[in-house]
Amino acid sequence: MGIPKKYDGEWEHDALFLGYAADPKYAKEEKPGNQDFKGRDLPYIRSILQIDVPPLEASLESLLKHAWRPGVRKSDAPQRGFLGRHRDKDILPDVPEPYTRIPNPSKFTLRADAAPGAGDYLKGIARDWTHQLNIQRVTGYCFRGDTRSPEDIKEKHKGFHPNSTRDDDKGYMEKRVFPAFQEYLDRRFKKKITLDEFNDALNKSMDQDKRKLFIEYSVWRELLRGEEMHLGRMMANELFKGYTSNTKSIVVAKGYTYSEGWVYCLLIEGGYLVPKQGEDEWTMIFGEQEIAYPGSVPWSNVYGFRHAINKKFEGPVYLNCNLQAFDQVAAEIVYNLLSGKDQEK
Repeated sequence: MGIPKKYDGEWEHDALFLGYAADPKYAKEEKPGNQDFKGRDLPYIRSILQIDVPPLEASLESLLKHAWRPGVRKSDAPQRGFLGRHRDKDILPDVPEPYTRIPNPSKFTLRADAAPGAGDYLKGIARDWTHQLNIQRVTGYCFRGDTRSPEDIKEKHKGFHPNSTRDDDKGYMEKRVFPAFQEYLDRRFKKKITLDEFNDALNKSMDQDKRKLFIEYSVWRELLRGEEMHLGRMMANELFKGYTSNTKSIVVAKGYTYSEGWVYCLLIEGGYLVPKQGEDEWTMIFGEQEIAYPGSVPWSNVYGFRHAINKKFEGPVYLNCNLQAFDQVAAEIVYNLLSGKDQEK
């Protein structure tokens, strides 16, 4: 990238970042942000800082290799389930009438134009964990759009975190969690609830009906928690999943800045390179040029960012000094893309 003109006005919250004037030759070809990506499958930006893909966290690797293997019941085992049978009455009371289960509910409503069988893996409880071992893991740079400022990300949030950690956010609970739980109750029990009833239940009201609703919410959360690290379910719906979503596409990242926000360049070490739509049984319906990271991405993995207004860039390009010092090829690619370069050219 040569020596771009230094921006007069440093971002004073982190000495590692320097501001540069964006390359003006890319201003005219910049595409506005768009979450619905329609272009070709993009390559990720490779890193020379971390060549090797780190191993999976031990508990996740064990889960993927051993989850949902068929069990064999020993016919000669004495008093099978004796203790469980003895306590059945206490542990499994009758289901209250307002929450009588509807037989064989479908977990997701698929698009009418979906291919036959597409999305079958979304039905019921996830049992296809071992398929995740077939998804390539990579180390490289990708992008993430966010309405939060660098100051907030660095000082308040200490990086980027999965949706599974966001249930203390009132706005998130009302806009994302409540509608999903509302749909679950309607699908499973044909039970309609309001936002006020939902909030009352979460406040643990002593009213009997609200207690029942709180119990159902707790059961629902446990069902989601059991699939928190399932990559295929995360692609379909990120709600309460344990992955931080990132994208290879600068246009998609800008789409998530909405009316005002920031596009961040992150170094992802061992993220899942989600196959493009149609290339894998998990992406027959879903695919967003994504690299999904299992867990949180700390601020120390941020290597660049730029402000966006109405899904188009404005202001300086900020780059981490370490990126320029140790990985000049990646630094030039990131600088050009944050300057507005058309990624598909």
